[in-house]
Amino acid sequence: MLSKNSQTTLNVLGHKYHIMRYACLPVLIFSIVIVFTGVQPSFAISGVIYGQYSCQRIGGAWNTSDANTCIVTSMVVFRGETVIVLPGITLVNDGTITNGGVLFNSGGDIYNKGDITNAGIISNNGKTFDNYGTISNGGTIFNSVPFLNGGTIFNSGTFSNDGNITQNHTGVIINNQAGTITSISNGTISNLGTISNHGIISNHAKLISDGFILNAADIYNWGMIQNSFNFTNAGAITNSGVIANNRSGVMTNHNVIYNSATISNLGSISNPGTIVMCRGTILGNQVVGNSPYVSC
Repeated sequence: MLSKNSQTTLNVLGHKYHIMRYACLPVLIFSIVIVFTGVQPSFAISGVIYGQYSCQRIGGAWNTSDANTCIVTSMVVFRGETVIVLPGITLVNDGTITNGGVLFNSGGDIYNKGDITNAGIISNNGKTFDNYGTISNGGTIFNSVPFLNGGTIFNSGTFSNDGNITQNHTGVIINNQAGTITSISNGTISNLGTISNHGIISNHAKLISDGFILNAADIYNWGMIQNSFNFTNAGAITNSGVIANNRSGVMTNHNVIYNSATISNLGSISNPGTIVMCRGTILGNQVVGNSPYVSC
């Protein structure tokens, strides 16, 4: 005999998933039923990771001694499929994850020590996402929670951040020519490693760097960029917010900076390139090299 114990509703990118747990009496056995409204995705490898059975269905190994951890060495999410990581679950990638569908972290933890290739959607709305391997993104990544990068991220798609991305000393983000990285609203990127930009970085929030920033393409700033180490521009920076070059900061401009707001220089700015001022200001230490000029 089955009796319904609880029901949880998840909203994943417009699809509603009603997750119901049933108890089988007299022996307590839990199973999961998924009912949804909208267009039905296909779950070739299960759908929701909620425990040992669902982990094993996707080819994972369940580690009960380590906080409900599902370890995968090879996982493929095809187009039209969705994999959801529930609260209390840790998904560990020790090998490869290839995603052409949707990988949705809904309150859980994702720990990557291998390679993740994304041509679909990765939505990180969980507890944490730690990357110590390689992520190659040609699709879309949404982040709204803590994201730690100690590995390498190659972005040729769209990476939108409304959470906190922390990059440690070993972390590298390479934004390729087709890539766009956007920090919105409450998004913060804290960099102790290296950010190399060959595409577009659009900052509406905070980019705080105590590491290396190498720009060879376009950076648009409406928020705050703080540099406390090394910032080299060989592309174009359009500033409509605040750029703060702190006391330990070294900025070198080899190409062009368009400034219509505020640049605060307590460190060193070397300008063999061009700085164009349009109703903008530069405060603090004098720029070394070519003088900024006014043009609107």
